[in-house]
Amino acid sequence: MQQLYDVITQLAAKNDPVLILGEAATGKDSAAYELHCESSRVNYPFVSFNCASIPLELLETELFGHAQGAFPGAITEHKGRVALAEKGTLFLDEVDCLPMPIQLKLLTAMQQGFFYPIGVEKNIPCDVRVIFGAQASLKQRVDEGYFSAELFALFRNSIIHMPPLRERAEDLASLLQVLISKVQPSECESPSLDASVITALQNYDWPGNLRELECLVESLVTLYPGQVVTVDDLPTRYQEPHSRDQLSLGLIEDELGFLLSGLNAEDIDTCSNSEGHNASSLSFSFPVIESPGLVTVPAFDLESGISMKTYLQDVELQLIQGALHKAQGNVSQAAKLLQLNRTTLVEKIRKFGLKELDIA
Repeated sequence: MQQLYDVITQLAAKNDPVLILGEAATGKDSAAYELHCESSRVNYPFVSFNCASIPLELLETELFGHAQGAFPGAITEHKGRVALAEKGTLFLDEVDCLPMPIQLKLLTAMQQGFFYPIGVEKNIPCDVRVIFGAQASLKQRVDEGYFSAELFALFRNSIIHMPPLRERAEDLASLLQVLISKVQPSECESPSLDASVITALQNYDWPGNLRELECLVESLVTLYPGQVVTVDDLPTRYQEPHSRDQLSLGLIEDELGFLLSGLNAEDIDTCSNSEGHNASSLSFSFPVIESPGLVTVPAFDLESGISMKTYLQDVELQLIQGALHKAQGNVSQAAKLLQLNRTTLVEKIRKFGLKELDIA
C-alpha cells in the first residue's frame, strides 16, 4: 500500500488521465480522490460518477448535460458531470459499462478539450482531468471490441492497480481499528477483538473486499458493544477459510436456497442439503413454471440430440431473470446471488436484451 501511495503521488503531479484497475470495493474511489487532493486541481471540484448506476439511455445526458427542450421532458437546462467538474477532476467508475458512442464522445472531449451537450450545436470548452475506474479485465473488453482501444491507449503509462483485500492480510488489524472508530456510535463502547478473530479474518478470502469488511464491522459494533468478540461470534463463513473459486457447500446451498425460495416444497423433486453430501450428490429438478422470476430449467431430450450452447444460454437466462426477480430488480443484489461481478451481470442483461418488464 505504501508503494501504491507513492505511485498515486507521482501521477498526481501530472495532468494525464489515469486508469485505476481493481475488483469491486477495493477502494478505487478513495484512490481517485487522493489523486485529486494531491494534484494542482485540489481547489476545484471532484466529481464522482458510477457509470453502471443509471439506465443506458440516461448516460449521455448525465455525463454531458442537455439544453432546455432538447427532448420531451427536458423542461430545464441540465449540466452534466463533465461541466460540473470544470477545472477539477472527474472520476468515472465502471467505465466498461459505457456504450461505445459515449466512449468516443468522452475521447473527443479529452483529446480536443470540448464537448456537445444534447441539443446544443455550439461546442462547450472543458478543462477536466479524467480518472477511470474499471475491473482488471478491461483489456479483455478491449480485445472483445466492447471498449475503445484508442481510449484505453490514453492510459498506457498511467495505470494504478488496486490490490484486493485478500492480498492485504497484514493490513486487516489496522483496517479493523479504523473502521470500528468510523462506524462506532459516540454513545456506545467499542467491541474488543480477540486475536483469534484477526487470524480467522486474515485467512478469509474477502470476495466483497473493503465493502464486505465494513459491513462486518458494522454488525460487530451493533451486536457486541463493549464486549470481547471471539471467533465463535463471527458469521460461519468467516470461521473457516474458503476460496472465491470453490465456496463451501453450505454457502452454495444458502445462495441457491434464496434463489429457489419462491418454489413450493412439492415443486422440488430432489433437494439434498444434509451434512455428509458433497456437491456432486446434490440433484435438483425444476418444473417449468410461467411465473416471472422463478428459476426454471428447460427440459431436454438426449435421444434426439441437443445444442448444449443453446441449452446453457436458456439456463443462464432463467437464472438471471430469477435472481433479478428475487432482488426486486436490484442488479447489485442479483449479481451477489449469482456470484458474479456487477459489470459482468450488466453485460449479460444487455446480451439477452432484458428490460424492466422482463424482470418485474
